[in-house]
Amino acid sequence: MDLNVQTEFIVLYSIPVFPRIVGLLEGEYVVTDDHYSGLLDIFADQILNRISSRITDLIPPLVQSGVLIREDTHSILAERANNGEMLATWELLFQLPCRKQEWFQDFMSILINLDLKHVAEILDPDLCTSK
Repeated sequence: MDLNVQTEFIVLYSIPVFPRIVGLLEGEYVVTDDHYSGLLDIFADQILNRISSRITDLIPPLVQSGVLIREDTHSILAERANNGEMLATWELLFQLPCRKQEWFQDFMSILINLDLKHVAEILDPDLCTSK
């Protein structure tokens, strides 16, 4: 293996940007809940139409909770500047499950706190009735 490639791998491995991948590489059992990602896929059109105008409101609390990182924010905002709110919202939805295992619960709480409960109800009506 090329020493530069090995060094780059070690540097990337030491950055906790993708905790599931790091856990897998360390031999840990990593819990993934594809159910929540599937909900995003199923209801993407409905979600996009309801949150695209609020994307700049969603980003700060998602970063604060660790669901998104600064690089994700730059990518989302660049997409918004270059291609509009709908494609930026697609980018946001794509990034949600990448950084934190509890992303769905945090996303739901943020939706509710931002008066987007109607969006949260699309994804999980039961969770919304208990809050």
